[in-house]
Amino acid sequence: MPSSKKFGELLAATVYDNADTKIGRVREVFVDDNTKEPVFVEAFRNALRTRAVFIPLAGHSLDGKKLTVAFPLSLIDGAPKPKVRNTLTVDHQNDLYTHYQVPAAEPPAGPIDPADTAETADTDGSEAA
Repeated sequence: MPSSKKFGELLAATVYDNADTKIGRVREVFVDDNTKEPVFVEAFRNALRTRAVFIPLAGHSLDGKKLTVAFPLSLIDGAPKPKVRNTLTVDHQNDLYTHYQVPAAEPPAGPIDPADTAETADTDGSEAA
């Protein structure tokens, strides 16, 4: 399971495209329900934070608060913009993966819940899975 630190770093990041053009601040991080690995970010696209884009994390790099994705701005701006509430459905994910030409994932992705990433201890002192 990935660390809460990585989630926090992604949530605090600003997204840049593959040519180093600023996209905007990360609004939400969506994770694979099975692996709990981040698979998409939703980023604000304008200063007023009224327009957001979904971007796969395939091929990304994270350097401090700079998240560089593997896609050009033109592809990002042309991506489908699903209306989501807490979860990207499989259909939404597949539409995005098709647009970005990234192999599709099987399970739906949901936003990060910090409670899901916190490590807890059982009463015997061992960590819960």
